[in-house]
Amino acid sequence: HPGVYCRQCEQVLTCPSCSVSLNLHRDGTLVCHYCGYKRTDTGRCVTCQSPLKRIGSGTQKLEEYLLNLYPEMRLERLDTDSAARRNQIQESIGRLLNGELDVLVGTQMIAKGLDAPRVTLVGVLQADHGLYLPDYRAGERTFALLTQVAGRAGRGAWRGRVYFECLNPEHPLLIHAARQDYESFYQEEIQNRHAAMYPPFCRMVRLLYRSENAAEAEAAINYLSELLRNHPDMQSGPDTSGHVLLGPAPAPLEKINNQFRFHLLIKTLRPTGIRTLLATVLADNSNLRSPGNAHLELEFDPVDLL
Repeated sequence: HPGVYCRQCEQVLTCPSCSVSLNLHRDGTLVCHYCGYKRTDTGRCVTCQSPLKRIGSGTQKLEEYLLNLYPEMRLERLDTDSAARRNQIQESIGRLLNGELDVLVGTQMIAKGLDAPRVTLVGVLQADHGLYLPDYRAGERTFALLTQVAGRAGRGAWRGRVYFECLNPEHPLLIHAARQDYESFYQEEIQNRHAAMYPPFCRMVRLLYRSENAAEAEAAINYLSELLRNHPDMQSGPDTSGHVLLGPAPAPLEKINNQFRFHLLIKTLRPTGIRTLLATVLADNSNLRSPGNAHLELEFDPVDLL
């Protein structure tokens, strides 16, 4: 779904409860896809009342564009909105497999595991969008998604074609994905991981405080960070102690559902040692788990860092 932007304020409209942009839906509502907040799009900025500009593209907008070009096209859209009705996903996929559709427009939910021999053309909009997320796995996830969706084309007797629309077509990852070159991607990615000491060359722990009070969450993570940095087992460098502490800092998604989030990361070569260290620190400081209204979340080998 596209977002909306105020040229006067030079800001994208964001959710009041989350630090993410609001998405514009066809029915004229602006929706947060994290907490479910909704409001009507008035077409004007709530701060300065200047006209708003739509930015980005969504599946609804693409559906309208294609049907304007080819009114006779048998097209269906499959995303979180259209799939809300029970059995919609299975029915749409079934029509595609039976040759009742010319085009299926959708989000990532149609990128994986779909064996449709009649599909000969796949297009991906904003193919490099996921590369710019602040997470060390962003490249790996983007490559996996692009190679999976590319594999939907040409599975039958006819040769398939795949097009990536992107900002940086010379990006090595996109070239590897277009060529389905897993080995080259792996060799490049593994060198980058090794140079930066990211998994699989270490284990990671994420400690995150969340609270409705930003100052409270920030104070809690700063205090915990100070305790860990001053702990004897964290004093030496990674070659001796086996641990590296990063942060503290605001989480990339700093606010979700009115909860402000601050985190720190620990890279470790000795996961057993870091478990013992954290257990000791938390046991010696029982108020660390829920200081005030803040709440501590501790995650080993986090799936993402957002």
